[in-house]
Amino acid sequence: MQQDLGDGLVMRAAVTADKKAIQDTVEKTFGKEVGPIVEKLFTYHPDFPVSDHFLIMDTRKNQVVSYFCLSRTICVLNGTEIPVGAMEVVCTLPEYRHRGFIRRLNELFEQRVEEYQLPLLVIIGIPNFYRNFGYEYALTFNGTVTVPTEVIPELKKGEEEPVLVEEITEQTFNQYLRAREHHNSYLDFYRKLTPAEYAYLTHGKLGDDSAYRFFILKEGTSVVGSFMLSIGWGFIEVNELWVDNLAHVPSVLRFLKGVSKRH
Repeated sequence: MQQDLGDGLVMRAAVTADKKAIQDTVEKTFGKEVGPIVEKLFTYHPDFPVSDHFLIMDTRKNQVVSYFCLSRTICVLNGTEIPVGAMEVVCTLPEYRHRGFIRRLNELFEQRVEEYQLPLLVIIGIPNFYRNFGYEYALTFNGTVTVPTEVIPELKKGEEEPVLVEEITEQTFNQYLRAREHHNSYLDFYRKLTPAEYAYLTHGKLGDDSAYRFFILKEGTSVVGSFMLSIGWGFIEVNELWVDNLAHVPSVLRFLKGVSKRH
């Protein structure tokens, strides 16, 4: 998995020693807040071989100039588990763009996909661009509702929250996963999460790109809701929200307002 492209450029699978150079390129492309994802992929992902990272190196500058990786996961389609490969963290330094590097790296990517015999590939990216690599546009991702903090209703004097928000730890992650099944019961297609992924998903501080925190809602001893939380691009993002009663939503919003003030 190594090819000399000429002019000091070499295309190959990554090795552990490339981690810092890859992180530098990712940060130059997307910003410092995205850099921690490289550390997470190399160190904390439970099933991510270093050789599933692909790069083009300018050996004259010892600089990674183009990069992406193959992330494997399990998705559930109408109750059937399917191995899925995802093209992740696609980037090329500005001064090296428009030279077909991503197309070349895709050759290594597809070679590895064949080795793994993955039946389905996905990428969250520019809808039409990735048709160049054989992808078909599937669906709009992450429809959102934006809630300004000033419209969130406060509790009345003497009132207490009817439900409490409890942060999940590694020891209680299974509680979140069980609650998540209520959310997923409404979906035809979703990503399966496992307890082994807890450290990978939560590594980093809230505000790092792709650093998540997980929560359940409790009414007494009963779990009545769940959601995951991240901060990016100036927003607090709530994903996979499930509540067994819409009356619990104001409690979630008041909790999020407190988080927004702290950050």
